[in-house]
Amino acid sequence: MVMEQIPLLETGETLQTTAWEQGYGLVMVAVDGQLIGAIELLPTVRPEAKAVIQQLKQLKQIKHTCIISGDSEAPTRSLAQSLDIDNYFAQTLPDQKADIIKQLQEKDAFVCYVGDGINDAIAMKQAQVSVSLSGASHIATDTAQIVLLDQGICHLPGMFELAAKLHRHMNNLLGIMLGSTVFGTSAIFLAGWGMVKIMALNIFSLLVSLGYSILDQPSTKSSHYNKLKQ
Repeated sequence: MVMEQIPLLETGETLQTTAWEQGYGLVMVAVDGQLIGAIELLPTVRPEAKAVIQQLKQLKQIKHTCIISGDSEAPTRSLAQSLDIDNYFAQTLPDQKADIIKQLQEKDAFVCYVGDGINDAIAMKQAQVSVSLSGASHIATDTAQIVLLDQGICHLPGMFELAAKLHRHMNNLLGIMLGSTVFGTSAIFLAGWGMVKIMALNIFSLLVSLGYSILDQPSTKSSHYNKLKQ
């Protein structure tokens, strides 16, 4: 409008200020050199977002949720309140997002960052775990360690559920292997076991570990995902 020397008038300037404060876009429309109106471009929240956040906050791994946004204060605060997010940071540049994550890490936080834009790439690289979505910007999917392929975030709670199952599985498997090692070492010094009994114990331990690995495979099915789809 400035290039075409079309005045915005007081109404147009008011609309522009309001749009900036509330975090949405505004396209001015003029006909024959005169401003006749404006088109609002409102950001939308994913329909599953609130349910996903609620399920994430029920998980033991999740201690704190946060929004780090480049938008202005008012819309970021409103979004955090509507989604029941614990905290938010507004008007942040890409490098500032990474600095915020670094500050959280210095407080012994283990950060999982979910992002899909170019501005998220630096923060995703700084976080211990980074998640992006199918269809996001190439730099986001290239940087992310995990990419959700269904173009939504419904699988996010299931991802943490699978991680917890895998962590339990690996701990149990490690316990079986270390337990047999400690038992065998003790038997050598305390019971005078020889090579034959130790070899038999090692073979038995391997068979038990293999059987456990086969029978107790962490399931990729998530009850959270089914609830969200319903």
